[in-house]
Amino acid sequence: MPPSFAITELLIVLTAAFCFLRLRKHYPFAAIGISLFGLAALIGVYRFLSGEVDQLASIHKYISQAGALLGLILITIEIILAQALLAQKPAIKKSGYVIIITSLFFVNVFQSYILPAYIISSLASIILAYRLAAPNKGKKLFYIFLMSIMPLNLILVRNSELLNQVISWHIFHILVAAWVYGIYYILDPAKLRINSLPK
Repeated sequence: MPPSFAITELLIVLTAAFCFLRLRKHYPFAAIGISLFGLAALIGVYRFLSGEVDQLASIHKYISQAGALLGLILITIEIILAQALLAQKPAIKKSGYVIIITSLFFVNVFQSYILPAYIISSLASIILAYRLAAPNKGKKLFYIFLMSIMPLNLILVRNSELLNQVISWHIFHILVAAWVYGIYYILDPAKLRINSLPK
């Protein structure tokens, strides 16, 4: 793998850092979830620039896959909490902590099921984002598009037979960064303050 991969990995790092700083106060779950994507990309930057491509392959793969699943689950929880705030149902916030603990167990024990679990979680996040945009039909479609970037990226781009491997991985990284920013876009304009829910 060429050192140029570090460039688009760095794009993910910078995007994740920006979104983390913007979301950390009012959307802590989403901020942590996004930071996991940034952490995986940061390891990638070091891996490709240091030349330790093979030595760091295993840890990079694990952090990328496990971190992505846990990160998506945390982001999905934040979207659920946003709906809870709109519906004035604070009990949903407490259930979010239960989901996080369960997710940590799942990610570490059932590693071989990470990819299918990620796809399922992505579908759930798409549906939840769609509901969060109600009743604006245009916003619903746009939210579906934003949340669909990642699963489509995994299925169609990452191991595409139609693209050169180097090009496909660069496009994959760019779309990951776009998806991360999309999460920030979905949460931030709504001006929902999750931490204002009663505990």
